[in-house]
Amino acid sequence: MGEHAARRILFATLVVTVPVPAVVAFDVFAPPVRYWILAASTAGFGAAESLDDPVGTLLLLLAGHAVVSTLLAWVAARGLVRILFALPGAFRAPAVLGLAALLLAYALVDAPYRTPFGPEARTNLPGVLP
Repeated sequence: MGEHAARRILFATLVVTVPVPAVVAFDVFAPPVRYWILAASTAGFGAAESLDDPVGTLLLLLAGHAVVSTLLAWVAARGLVRILFALPGAFRAPAVLGLAALLLAYALVDAPYRTPFGPEARTNLPGVLP
């Protein structure tokens, strides 16, 4: 497995699984993909209705947060690949895939996310993604 493939795998895993705090007044910890979904939903509503004051402001807030949290996931993926590629060649691919599987399993089994949008205050990955 090359560095580019490893970086892409870890980046996709981080964007979908790692909880990031929200910048709004809510006590929210959700993965970056959730902020992209909320920004897209807000943009769709704004396109159908209007991007006047509250909707436009919310769209800018959600889209900005989605971009920043995604960039942080990219930086983290680059750092993790540098650390994992210090391992001998035979251990690199299993380490990358193992880390991705561990993060995904944790997001599916445990409840690392906090969101005011669902019936539970803490939830797992299927509970935070629509």
